[in-house]
Amino acid sequence: MWKVGLDDPEFPQHFRQYHQTWLDNSPEYTHYVMSNDERDALVLKLYADIPEITHAYQIMPQVMHRCDFSSYLLLYAFGGVYADIDTKLLKPISSWISSQPSYLDKPIDLGLIVGLESDYHKSNWANFFARRVQIDAWTFLAKKGHPMLAELINSIVEHTSWREETGQLTALLGKDEGTDVLNWGGPGRLTDLVFKYLNNVLQTDFDNYEKLIDDEFLIGIKLPIVISDAMVLPLTCMQPGRKFLKSGNLDDPLAYIHHQFAGSWRKKNKSNAV
Repeated sequence: MWKVGLDDPEFPQHFRQYHQTWLDNSPEYTHYVMSNDERDALVLKLYADIPEITHAYQIMPQVMHRCDFSSYLLLYAFGGVYADIDTKLLKPISSWISSQPSYLDKPIDLGLIVGLESDYHKSNWANFFARRVQIDAWTFLAKKGHPMLAELINSIVEHTSWREETGQLTALLGKDEGTDVLNWGGPGRLTDLVFKYLNNVLQTDFDNYEKLIDDEFLIGIKLPIVISDAMVLPLTCMQPGRKFLKSGNLDDPLAYIHHQFAGSWRKKNKSNAV
């Protein structure tokens, strides 16, 4: 289980409390909390033989860009669970539907577990999210070497290289800095690549459709959906207690994660926690 922490010598108390929920509810996991320097050193060591990745990683202008990118790189290399430092684990991972051997009377062998952050279908959705139906990037699970992560890593490398070549590494491509981060390697891009993966695995040699899974397919789902080796969790799992999204309460049986939205990355020069 991977978490990226603060560079500060003293780990803030409220983050300690959040982290303790993971230790208490899933003690069978090995929990890693890493400083930014430790994370950077590990990423550069793991991918030392792939200069395209290490170069893209090192030229990213903000700590938050590297935090997003590193979460995918670490899970691709090791597999497991990634969680932002400002998340609370509400229920043991072993009790999640995704951890059971079967679902809806069919055996499951999952390689990717993601949750909805939003399915906000009002016309002003872009004021709050990068995508109308958005996958959250604060907690997700994947097996080592999962192909969706490979495609996502490649997409981020290509985008970063393009920005370098066109002199736009520090340019804001979007309405503000937050939108730029969300689309560079955050939930905007993650959502796009999850949708791409779900559509690709449904193609066959006989039937090839441009798009089978779109926003409308996931809007309003109340139970997890399994497509091939991927499970998409409904809003309540990762976003409980959000009235404006109409998700379930914190005590809902499907409420797994409570994100605290510390948002330190949005503050200038204080982007040192994920």
